[in-house]
Amino acid sequence: MVGAILINLVLPVLNTSNIRSSFFRPFHKIVFWMFIANFLLLGWLGQMPVEDPYILIGQFCTLFYFSYYLALLPGLGLFERALTSYYISNNFG
Repeated sequence: MVGAILINLVLPVLNTSNIRSSFFRPFHKIVFWMFIANFLLLGWLGQMPVEDPYILIGQFCTLFYFSYYLALLPGLGLFERALTSYYISNNFG
């Protein structure tokens, strides 16, 4: 539980994109809304009894929660940076 809160402190370091706003990042918008849906699902799963299907779904949602911060967010920033440099080099260079 503490890890889920403390991981928000390293969020500025994990963002590798040149553009800080999500308004101009369509891939990040999709992943962000998936993260919000996952967050709501984790909140709902926290109310459910400790039974077989809820435990497994909760583990997958927790894996996605932490992979969003540690893998998806930095990787998405690097991917968008590569796409931007490719576009600029082909159209303006």
